[in-house]
Amino acid sequence: MPRLNLFVLYTLQEESVRSFYEALGFAFMRERHGDGPEHDVATDERGVAFEIYHGRAPELPRVRYVFAVESLEETIERLSKLGCEVKPAANGWQGALAASDPDGRKVIVTQAK
Repeated sequence: MPRLNLFVLYTLQEESVRSFYEALGFAFMRERHGDGPEHDVATDERGVAFEIYHGRAPELPRVRYVFAVESLEETIERLSKLGCEVKPAANGWQGALAASDPDGRKVIVTQAK
């Protein structure tokens, strides 16, 4: 099965969106590819890159984002400090939470096993 290599979000609220995903545990740094725009990137131990660019995407994608975190309780606390509404996830995601990032993308967060 192919594996995910790159995940990119476009936003007009770069700082707020970065802070939201940092609260989930992502560690971003700034980078630029050649003459391209500077943006935030977080890369996991498998080399999967998560990038946040400033700019408007044509429309928000109809995609479900699900992240597994080390501590669900600590993540709830960090998201709450950002003013995010955190609630139990619907649709059979037992023990998971749901929140929306500053652009309104629904994010499901589960406890890593």
